[in-house]
Amino acid sequence: EIRQAAELLGFHELSKLSQFILDQHLLFDKGFMLQFHTSFPQRLREMCVERNLFADVTFDLDDGIHLAHRAALMARCDPMKAMFQGHFRESTSRVISFPGVKMYAFQILLCYTIL
Repeated sequence: EIRQAAELLGFHELSKLSQFILDQHLLFDKGFMLQFHTSFPQRLREMCVERNLFADVTFDLDDGIHLAHRAALMARCDPMKAMFQGHFRESTSRVISFPGVKMYAFQILLCYTIL
């Protein structure tokens, strides 16, 4: 399923990596792994931060709104995980208000959490 999703989204490196795993190749090509670890985060940043594909939450910031992905934020940031999974009102909200935060700073935060 991961390989199919990677192919549909154009993540060629992830598709190749998942095929390696399916074929049970335990020793990966070191050049490929280096390429994977540099190109994959760039592709994630492009798709998730810059183009906001598949975003499922909106953040209302001081100078505009920014879309984001709950799963990515929860996976990489414990306070976000607590906010979205806990008994906070943000766990069920589609729009989260972040007063005092500018779009530029929030975008840097997103890039940091995704990479």
